Amino acid sequence: MTSHACFGDREFYYVKPVLSMRFEQKEMKKVLIEKIILNMDGILYIKPKKFRFDMIYRSAMGVHWDESASCLYHNPPQKWSPAQWYNQIIAAVKSEYGIELVTGSKTIYENISSELKEHIENHITIKIPSPYAETR
Repeated sequence: MTSHACFGDREFYYVKPVLSMRFEQKEMKKVLIEKIILNMDGILYIKPKKFRFDMIYRSAMGVHWDESASCLYHNPPQKWSPAQWYNQIIAAVKSEYGIELVTGSKTIYENISSELKEHIENHITIKIPSPYAETR
């Protein structure tokens, strides 16, 4: 599938990636979440079991990979709650890698409220506005 883009007096044609279609057709691979931590600054860290997501920044969703701790984390909190950031991290991994992060009986929770833990375990999806959208 090709698209056409026009920037001033220049025109560009490019091929749209079809990665998302590939992921939807196959059964999604699941990776267990080993640990979920909410630090004192309100940043949520998700440590997957034996998996690296060092290219997650390409999703452009405000999610990053901490090489030294082997954890996913998000940009400093803005208007989003930890539950909203949890959804964002899960969605970024799904869109960039085609992998579903899941909790299990051995998942460790540190500094996580019972309300947030329930949200995570039930993976309640909530619609969230982008913290990067312009507000006027």
